[in-house]
Amino acid sequence: MVRIPARILYALTSGVLLGLAFALPFPAGLLAFVAMTPLLLALEYAPDRRSVFRVGLLSFGIYHGISHWFLLVPGLLGDSFLLLLALLYWLVHPLFCVLPLVAYSVLRRRLARDEALFLFPFLWTAYEWLRTKLDFWTPELALGYTQADNALLRQGADIAGVWGLSFIVVLLNVLLSQLLLRWRDEHRTYRSAWVSWIPRPYSRRRIIAFVLLLSGLAAYGWYRLAGNAMDAGKEQRELAVILVQPNIDPWSKWEQPPAEQLALHFDLLDSLLAVGAEADLAVWSETALTIYLLEDEFTDYRHQIRRWVDSSGIALLTGVPERRVLARRGSPVADTISHNALLLVPPEQPPSNWPIYRKIKLTPFAERVPLADVPGIASYVPRWQLGLSGWAPGTEAGVLRLPRGSDTTALGAVICLESMYPALAADAVREGAEALVVVSNDGWFDGTNGPARHVHYAMMRAVETRRAVIRCANTGVSAIIDPTGKLVRQSENAARLAFDGKIELSDELSLYVVFGDILPKACCVIVLLAFVWLGLRRREKGSLRSQKG
Repeated sequence: MVRIPARILYALTSGVLLGLAFALPFPAGLLAFVAMTPLLLALEYAPDRRSVFRVGLLSFGIYHGISHWFLLVPGLLGDSFLLLLALLYWLVHPLFCVLPLVAYSVLRRRLARDEALFLFPFLWTAYEWLRTKLDFWTPELALGYTQADNALLRQGADIAGVWGLSFIVVLLNVLLSQLLLRWRDEHRTYRSAWVSWIPRPYSRRRIIAFVLLLSGLAAYGWYRLAGNAMDAGKEQRELAVILVQPNIDPWSKWEQPPAEQLALHFDLLDSLLAVGAEADLAVWSETALTIYLLEDEFTDYRHQIRRWVDSSGIALLTGVPERRVLARRGSPVADTISHNALLLVPPEQPPSNWPIYRKIKLTPFAERVPLADVPGIASYVPRWQLGLSGWAPGTEAGVLRLPRGSDTTALGAVICLESMYPALAADAVREGAEALVVVSNDGWFDGTNGPARHVHYAMMRAVETRRAVIRCANTGVSAIIDPTGKLVRQSENAARLAFDGKIELSDELSLYVVFGDILPKACCVIVLLAFVWLGLRRREKGSLRSQKG
């Protein structure tokens, strides 16, 4: 009979628990507080760096497969390029996740076990944050997102963002692994099972710390929710909105006549207004119009939109592609660049005054191939069949200002996967955004948990910034989210509809908005100092050995 090494069993267990914590709704997210413990135990049984690499690859490969299975759906539905990307992502992603484990193994060899474990939450949080700085990576699997569906525990995100929740999740796993490892050691010492399980001072401290951390996070969540309930009766500025979910097949959307798309959106709007709905703003989804609306060729469509907006008095916010011509200095040749954009059409305003936001964080390979601007690489860039892989990133913070009589409402603009990036929403709030608007097109993943996962990111942004969020998606899920992350109203997925609601505007600044990513930055510094100190200590020991010799 083949005996499976303990480290392999631990790695398998950790991968399954981590995957389920992401893939399943509440209360599965609570699994995250114990999910990394088997992995930390497995690292104790890994004799060398190669074993650490194999353990991590196995664990994170399973983790990715369970949590990201929906990425295979578009490819299985007929797009071989997307299927290839999904499979490559499944291959490469676990390799990147192994990096902090390898770094930890270096610390473990040079430090005592508890000292190395103490540094692990700092190491992991630094890793999660640093990957947001890479154009070819996204932070969709930050461990803090496992608590997005937990009304109590997600409230802590307004202190240090999703990174703070990730830090606590890993810290609780560290405490539990320390407890189990010490019990294992004592069992070997006393050679008596019942004696080894009696909590000793070391164990009691870990148990108390675990309970206090988890209960403290829950208590803070209760406090924030209670405070929000008390403020509910106070008079606040509001914005009435209508969300339009056209449910257009994303595969045929770019071939559909734009006149039909426009007519469909206006029909859904007018049918809701006909039954008495009132609104200050109508929101359409990402690239709701597939034409370059601001170009002369589409003047008639602009006039049609202006007539509706001016006659109804309702501003329109819609996703559009935008194309710009940039003159190259010292050259008669001009560059044409395209953007995935969000356009605001206020009443009684000419097109020259329509605010626009250009998406900053583009989907790797689908909207933009990393390093495509590097000379010699652009000619080898593959193009997705919908022709979107050549979009250029925007550079300005997403704040769109809507005139409302003598007042102005500032809206923070977020497009699709940008809702995964805490800093983008926080930047918009620092620039004055009183609410956030997220537009998306999740139709590629209908029939999976992909659209629901995308909603969780918007819920976390609401908590971090303490701003209401309007989320409008082509096929769903569209939603209105309050500043506690609660889904006030949401649509059915894969349904054609429009619905209205009101959101409260706010100028409150959360601690996360004020201090930004100070926690993960501090984690980076602490980890760097730890490695520098180890390097200096090793150098000093080598010098002493040479002197003795």
